[in-house]
Amino acid sequence: MPYRGEERESYPGAKSRMLTGNLIVKVKDRFKDAVDLNVYDPRSPFWIWDVIRFSVKGGEPAWIVEGELLFKGVPSWEDLEKALEDQIKKRKGVIK
Repeated sequence: MPYRGEERESYPGAKSRMLTGNLIVKVKDRFKDAVDLNVYDPRSPFWIWDVIRFSVKGGEPAWIVEGELLFKGVPSWEDLEKALEDQIKKRKGVIK
């Protein structure tokens, strides 16, 4: 049964999930195919080494790009946009 209204808002991490979802939509709109997004559940054993390596806590978004931890938590759109632009420039060899 899906959460409704007040239940959804009081769900642990609900605000973080909603903000993260909004950022994901903005990233896809802004960067199109230049950025490949993947969402991983840190509770899954498949990602255990990355969870340990980056000290990711359950329910805490972590923004990892090209093997580099950019942010933990929910960054501002401006900070995320700039960080992704810089990563794309690095990939293209524009900046080091």
